[in-house]
Amino acid sequence: MKTPILLTGLSLIASLAALAEFQVAWAEKIKGTTAIDSTSADVDDDGDLDVCLIHLVDEGTVLLNDGSGVFTQSPTAAPLPAAGAAQLGDLDGDGDPDLFLATHLGPCKVWLNDGSGNFSDSGQSISGSYSRVAVSLADLDGDNDLDVVLPANSPMSGSTVIYTEVWLNDGNGVFTDSGQQLGSAFAQSSTVFDVNGDTFPDIALSINGQNKLWINNGSGVFTLSATQLGGGTTFDIQFADLNGDTFPDAFVADGFNPPFADDNEVWFNDGNGTFTNSGQSLGDGYSFCVVLTDLDNDSDIDAVVGNNTTQPNEVWRNDGTGTFTLAPVTLGINNAIDIEAADFDGDNDTDFFLAINGYPSELWNRVPVNQGGPIKDSGQRFGSSSASCLAQGDFDGDNDIDIAMGNGGGIVRILRNNGAGQFRDTPNPLPNGFGNNNGAIGAGDFNGDNFIDLLVVNNPRGGNADLADRVWFNDGTGRFTMSPQLIGAENGGCVAIADVDGDNDLDAIVGNAPYGFGAGQNRIYRNDGTGTFTPYDALGTGNTRGIAVGLINNDAHVDIVVGSIDLPTTIWFGDGTGNFTDSGQSLGTGNTRAVLLGDFDGSPGLDVLCANSSGGSKLYTNSGSGTFTESAQVFTGNNTTSAAAFDLEGDTDLDLWFGRGFFSNPDQLWTNDGSGSFVLETPTYGSQTTEAVIAADFNGDGDMDIFVASQAGDHILWAQGAAAVQAYAESFGLTGTDTEPFEDPDLDGVSNYEEYAFNMNPNLADSAVIGNFATATKGLPVFRVEVNGSNRAFVAETIQRIGADVIDYRLEAATNLVFGAPPAGITVTSNPFNANYQRTTYRYDIPSPPPAHFGRFRVLYSP
Repeated sequence: MKTPILLTGLSLIASLAALAEFQVAWAEKIKGTTAIDSTSADVDDDGDLDVCLIHLVDEGTVLLNDGSGVFTQSPTAAPLPAAGAAQLGDLDGDGDPDLFLATHLGPCKVWLNDGSGNFSDSGQSISGSYSRVAVSLADLDGDNDLDVVLPANSPMSGSTVIYTEVWLNDGNGVFTDSGQQLGSAFAQSSTVFDVNGDTFPDIALSINGQNKLWINNGSGVFTLSATQLGGGTTFDIQFADLNGDTFPDAFVADGFNPPFADDNEVWFNDGNGTFTNSGQSLGDGYSFCVVLTDLDNDSDIDAVVGNNTTQPNEVWRNDGTGTFTLAPVTLGINNAIDIEAADFDGDNDTDFFLAINGYPSELWNRVPVNQGGPIKDSGQRFGSSSASCLAQGDFDGDNDIDIAMGNGGGIVRILRNNGAGQFRDTPNPLPNGFGNNNGAIGAGDFNGDNFIDLLVVNNPRGGNADLADRVWFNDGTGRFTMSPQLIGAENGGCVAIADVDGDNDLDAIVGNAPYGFGAGQNRIYRNDGTGTFTPYDALGTGNTRGIAVGLINNDAHVDIVVGSIDLPTTIWFGDGTGNFTDSGQSLGTGNTRAVLLGDFDGSPGLDVLCANSSGGSKLYTNSGSGTFTESAQVFTGNNTTSAAAFDLEGDTDLDLWFGRGFFSNPDQLWTNDGSGSFVLETPTYGSQTTEAVIAADFNGDGDMDIFVASQAGDHILWAQGAAAVQAYAESFGLTGTDTEPFEDPDLDGVSNYEEYAFNMNPNLADSAVIGNFATATKGLPVFRVEVNGSNRAFVAETIQRIGADVIDYRLEAATNLVFGAPPAGITVTSNPFNANYQRTTYRYDIPSPPPAHFGRFRVLYSP
């Protein structure tokens, strides 16, 4: 529960200093990490195509298109229930698209549209509780309404029976089981298409085994065809005339882990629904889906294939005869489990919405080659990722702190900070090998070029993981290139970066964390100064989850603390050349997920904090010579996964933030009195299954903020300097992420911080420009050129918040379109009209005789 905050600037700052209360300063706007399907239609009747994004476990989202291909979460639509698949179509005959949801392990649902993109449950429970990840809508029985095909890929609990069902629509969106049971097979997807030219839609089932084709007699009754259509681990089959003979051929997308071969295939149709394998083996990726469309405008059908994590999503070009070659164009490397192809930006070509599992979904646009085409990442992201680790650094050289976020699928996201603690994905995430998880990330200048590089330590996600750790070199702009060196083949669980051998370059200490509770050999990677590492065994064995580096025993050599979940924490003394000796000390009994070194008690020597998943975290104080004693401090609460030490209150002692995962426990803030005695502060923070935390000044206000990365994708920046805008938004009835500074909950094009700056209502669309400035109390500023004979001046009239430290009002002028700091000579006059706001005029007299001048008035969020 939030502590009440007064709206005056002084009272707010005092409240924060006294209570150390953090507010959410940034979070990913759309949640969820389990996207599995997307479907598009004009759901709000505004003439463009919108998207329903479906998640297997998380809530789904209705995304509204502004007509130019820019999507925002609908402010009025209810969250969509979790499902394995969904399709939009007019189910009840009222002219707007409704939503059929194929539920995973539950009855399927029909959600009806009110015509404005707001969906509600019709109350139907369709079919049994099968595992479903596909659904198809089509008029199967010729009565001019949409029926449904429901494949299943596992039986109901307690049963061994599995089959695909056909449910018929009565025209009003009410469905009845036709009683047909199409085979007994694990169907991954269904495709409805007239394959034999009789005008009736047939059904192709993608199966873990021999794929099946069912022929429609015209009344919605299906008979199994004897034709072959591939067999393997097929996830998708799509039909189009691929060889120019006017008959619909089949592109079969198969998935299988390397080194096993199960390549994608093309099957040619003889016109009667009999298919022959063309003999092509297209790619060796684990393919989930395929879209068939003419990408290169040569009047034949090409293919876009969605592949598994770290494998590029591919474009295959057709030569017109049905022979495909791989094009040098990709649609990213995140696993596109579904691709929706349509003209989303209104420019009369095909764009691609990628539903991505484990990472944010993406939109890719067709654009001219001279604009970055033929297919370009729009930069839009929808959803989140399942985080496993974090690193920080100014990766792009703009003097703020960015984030590298490791994830469960082996791809590192680079989140670029705009300087105000607002983060955005860079377009080139870092893949770290098929089958790998990111266990930890170390950041530092490994090759001596003064740019922050990354060492990504990996562990297995699947049986085909190479487990190799990878070095990524930064060019200084935040673009990374992978080193050809693959280091080690262990189960990396943690990493620390330091010069352990005294040769003035950064080495790495890697903790081995085998799956489960086995023990592995820890290692040191010695750097030759160019970013090439030589590994050697050191620091014992164990299931190591935390490593900390510092000067522990007062000999000026780097020492190391090793924390494990299966063994006590150990202390290793360095000799300055890269050799370490076990001090013989055993701290605690294990269950340690992270270790911190810091002066927690104000006495000489670095102390050790063991963040434990059970038994409570423990503090061990240093005698000054590297001998440790357990403190009497009791930290309540289990399930700690990570921790950060930082000076919260500016009193020079270290406070603690405990990130707690496992079952969505709230994070904890413990404040230190300077002697190593800690008090748990209230409130606790969130319930986001925290995996990693970093403390730093992300928004540039001089206070320490906390970046929290969540396994569930609820990544949050907790900041002390963001509360003014949020408190203002809360005063108008807004809650949660709708109060964040850069949100626009009333969809009037004015973000919350601007509403705060101009005394507007963030919960009401009121984006009007100031009319009569002499009497105005709110509104957007007026900016004009004032002419007096040969003299010219830029004049801005604005409503201004009094004492608003987080808002920067700026009149800028330049002789070209490259604006810098406001010029000298600006005059400012203000007239307060209440305790919080004033009318302010900014004036800049342009030098005479003037060169060409450009001017603008801006309001920046600058906490």
